[in-house]
Amino acid sequence: MNLRLTLFLIAGITLRLAAQSSQDLRFRMSGFHTEPASARLFDPQSGFNLSAPSGNDAYTCALYFQGRFWTGGFDGPMIRRFSVGGSLVDSLTITGLPDTGTTAITTDGSSLYIAQDQGIYLYEVNPSTLAVTDSILLPLFPKGVAYDSTRDAFWVAYDDYPMVLFDRTGATLQTIPSAVHGLAGIYGLAFDAVTSGGPYLWAFARITPDGLHRIVRIPVASGIPDGVSFPVMHRLGDQLAYGQAGGLSIANGLAPGRLSLVGVLQGVPDDLLFSVELSSDSLLAADAAMDTLRLSPPYTRVPLALAQAYELEWNCKFRNVGTDTLDVVEVQAALYDSLQSLLVNTTRSVAAMAPADRSSGYFPTGFHPSATGRIRVVASLLS
Repeated sequence: MNLRLTLFLIAGITLRLAAQSSQDLRFRMSGFHTEPASARLFDPQSGFNLSAPSGNDAYTCALYFQGRFWTGGFDGPMIRRFSVGGSLVDSLTITGLPDTGTTAITTDGSSLYIAQDQGIYLYEVNPSTLAVTDSILLPLFPKGVAYDSTRDAFWVAYDDYPMVLFDRTGATLQTIPSAVHGLAGIYGLAFDAVTSGGPYLWAFARITPDGLHRIVRIPVASGIPDGVSFPVMHRLGDQLAYGQAGGLSIANGLAPGRLSLVGVLQGVPDDLLFSVELSSDSLLAADAAMDTLRLSPPYTRVPLALAQAYELEWNCKFRNVGTDTLDVVEVQAALYDSLQSLLVNTTRSVAAMAPADRSSGYFPTGFHPSATGRIRVVASLLS
C-alpha cells in the first residue's frame, strides 16, 4: 500500500508515506519551505462524495448557505442538503419550481436564486418557506449563474455563449462576447468582489485545445481570462474514471477566516463536492510564522483492519515575527482522505503573543486510513 501525505501551510513540509510492507509505514520529511500568501490559492479545504449517501448520481451544483451545502441536479424541483462533513441532512421540494432539473444555485445573502435546465427564468426562492416568490426572465439558457454584489444583478453563462449580466427586471447590463472569453463547456460561474485586482468571474469550463475542465479566473473589466486557473479533475479527481465541469459558488465561513470556491465535479462513477481556498490578502495573517512540524510516531504499523483507528500525533511550533502583540494565534490542523473528506479537524490557540514569542500546538488524534490514494494534513496559522 503506497500513500502520500502532503502538508499545506504557510510554512510547509512535504512528507511521503512509504510502505515498508503491507502494514508498516514510515513518515519521511523532505523540503521545509515557506509559502507566500498567494501560494495558498486553490489549496483543497474539504469535499466529499455526493452520490454515495443519497444514491443519486446526477448532481450539478452546490451552494454553501446557512451552514449547509444546498445541492441541485437532474431530479426536478428536489434540493438536497448536506452537512459540512458530507452527511445527507434532508431532501427538499421547492414549491413552484419546474420539474426540469436544477443547473445553478446562487444567493444575495437572503434569498436563493435557482436556474433550471433549458429554463427561461431565474427563480427567487424563500429559504424559510421553500417556495418560489418571484422570477426573472433570463437572457439565455442557464448553466452557471452568479449574483454580482457590486451591481445587485446576475451573471449567466451557457457553454460557449456570451456571458451576460442582467438586472432584476431582466435587462442586460453587460455582455462578455464568446470571442473575448474564449471558453467552451461553461457550467459553473461565481462572482468574486474580494480578491485584489477584481472584481472577477470564476468559470468552471472546458479549456481548449487540451479539453481539460478547469476553474478559470476572468477580470470583469476585460472579460479575458488572465491565466489563473485550477485543473479540478487533475488535482481532485483521482478516484474518478472521468470528470467534467459542474456548478461553482463562493462561500464565506466554510473554512475559518477564509473564502472558498465550492464546486461540483460531475464524475464517473460518482459526483464530488469540493471546496478550495480563494486567497485574499485581507484574510491572511502575515505576522505569524510556523517553524516546525513533527509527526509522532515516525514509524508505525497500520492496523490490519482499516476500520480501526490509526493513531497520529503532530506538534507545530510557531512564533510572532511581527512588531505588535498578537491578540490570538490559532493553529488549525485538518486531515483529509483521498476523496477530500474531512477526517480530523482540531484547533489550538495562544493568547497575547508578544513580538518574538514562541509557542506550539500539540495534536493527538486518530483516523481511519484509506487503502489507496492521497492523505493530506493541512495546518493553518491564523492571527
